[in-house]
Amino acid sequence: MLRWTGAFALRRGASDRDALRVARWLLREGHAVGVSVEGSRQRDRPGTALPGAAMLALKEKVPLVACGLESSGWTLSNRRRCAVVWGEPLRFDGLAANSRGIAEATRVVEAEIDRLWRQAADAVAAGLPDRLADGTIAGSPPSRREALPVRGTRPWPREAWAATPLGPLWQPPRV
Repeated sequence: MLRWTGAFALRRGASDRDALRVARWLLREGHAVGVSVEGSRQRDRPGTALPGAAMLALKEKVPLVACGLESSGWTLSNRRRCAVVWGEPLRFDGLAANSRGIAEATRVVEAEIDRLWRQAADAVAAGLPDRLADGTIAGSPPSRREALPVRGTRPWPREAWAATPLGPLWQPPRV
């Protein structure tokens, strides 16, 4: 089921070269790759961005679309309103794909996520109006047809590093 959703395994808390290889392959093939820039969801507001998403965008020369999600306090017993705000594509063409460029791109992404999160929080506080005070217009989710993968893209790499059932899986070293 994970493969059907397009998810692939990664090693949390460390640099996972196999997962980065899969993400870079997907980007080169024209697929979108979703990355939790903070490593995982935060409880109430955006946290510190990690460099992975910015590095992928820089190395593969693809745009990065940031997202702000305001859902703090939502639980099964407290199903309050939530909002998602998508930003415009960010390009990092002027930055070098080295550690300094990745750090700068990460700062830009972190600031954009914070801006979008504030916009999402404003939308929730205002009761999800059709238009926010700053003029932002509410939209609807894309249709299923719009969300389908681009035709002609390969569905999954056939290389040896992606041959396991869930793509590359980290195996702990044997002691």
